[in-house]
Amino acid sequence: MHRNLSPEKGILVIGFLPEQISKLEKSLDEWIRMTNYGTILIEGTEKFTSLQQKFFFKILSEDSRDFQLIFTETPGIEPTEIFRPFRELLPQRTIVVPGLDEFSSSQKKSLIELILEELKESMGREDLRLSEENLHKVLKMNFGKNLSGLRNLLEESILSSSGSEIGILDRKEGQDRILTIPDSEDLDLRRAVEAVERQKILLAQKLFSGNQIRMARALGISRGSLQYKLKQLEIG
Repeated sequence: MHRNLSPEKGILVIGFLPEQISKLEKSLDEWIRMTNYGTILIEGTEKFTSLQQKFFFKILSEDSRDFQLIFTETPGIEPTEIFRPFRELLPQRTIVVPGLDEFSSSQKKSLIELILEELKESMGREDLRLSEENLHKVLKMNFGKNLSGLRNLLEESILSSSGSEIGILDRKEGQDRILTIPDSEDLDLRRAVEAVERQKILLAQKLFSGNQIRMARALGISRGSLQYKLKQLEIG
């Protein structure tokens, strides 16, 4: 969808929203700038507060926007709070995406190739290729319904590749959990900090094509601290 609507612009996946509307408004402005008025995908509408629902209902009700908003929702889970106009608007704009485990082998192959092309383009690594052997290695992996787990694996593999071929990393226990920003009810502070640090560093890595001096300057840390974080978070 993003490739069809605004392929030349950025896309950002958000797993956590500020509860205060003033902070949410500032964050949205920042996300819009970061994507260059591209696509913002926000996960878990079932967790939105009524105030957050009112905020996004107002935006969705506007006649025109210069950026794209996409929401995801976990099937079968009742929303914690309800702002009826927002909840009634969602079904009108809903696209049902099947779980990854419902895809056939050929569909998974097409999906992997599509995600790879998008990642290679956004990271400036169009020269990379995925061998048939490594493609079959990914196809054999069990991601359940977790599409983000597949995307994370491919992204990490591209970042760690030094030659012209993408080497597929072995999946590590808990890796998908670390890559996803916890929700507001999760009190695991260490995991939340790691997730935010990883997200910001990966974004800086994309924006500055891996230039550590420019990355460190943008992140507001020293190059030595950045190198330590890259090693600690196992970012190639």
